[in-house]
Amino acid sequence: AAVGKAGKMKATGKGGEGAMSAMAAEEYLINPHTGEVESEEARAERLRIEAEAKMSPEELKTVRVAGSLSLFLSRLDEEYTKSLQRISPHSIEYVNRLRDESKLVELLTVFQRYFERVGENADAAMLAELRVEHLYYRHDSIAVQVDRAAKFHEKYGETHLLHPACMSSSSDATEGKKDFKTINPGAVGGMPSTDSIDPEDLDVAKQISDLCTFIYQYGSDRQKTRAMLCHIYH
Repeated sequence: AAVGKAGKMKATGKGGEGAMSAMAAEEYLINPHTGEVESEEARAERLRIEAEAKMSPEELKTVRVAGSLSLFLSRLDEEYTKSLQRISPHSIEYVNRLRDESKLVELLTVFQRYFERVGENADAAMLAELRVEHLYYRHDSIAVQVDRAAKFHEKYGETHLLHPACMSSSSDATEGKKDFKTINPGAVGGMPSTDSIDPEDLDVAKQISDLCTFIYQYGSDRQKTRAMLCHIYH
């Protein structure tokens, strides 16, 4: 409860001056349990402890995050585009940043499926539209190379940091052999490869068709229009 200084609130019935004095009185926060004055920080902490005392063990394990996850991902997508616009396209930094696009699309895919699972189809349609904008300009052959390069970097790191022995044509022939007197240890694992990518996952035309169908069903008018244009120009 909030109360004024002693004596000031009594003047409220004596005309305008008393009312002004009451409004100008300094207010204190009183702890209802002890009757003592407490600060705003102490009051917030007391309310937090009291609220946690009423929670079940399952509720205590739940961390509530303020904000919208879909809007956060949308802002992340905008910041990625801005970062590309501010980097010279002729630099190595630009090439390295392009690798992050596959990670961003994968992140959007994960959370789109999450929103579909919990029934938040409007948020799922928003993320589906962002995925379409990252995919519609890709030819299937380009998509294969981009995804393989991203997966190669994720699994093996920078190419120039790999041992030359594992990049030679003879590395596949030495795979599985352990005679390190005649074989460089770097060649034992064979030549790094990402040929295990599922071709069905790289069918860009099918992905765009499925995503646009979902957007046409659950998206806003703006999202439907943008999805339709991407669908046509793919």
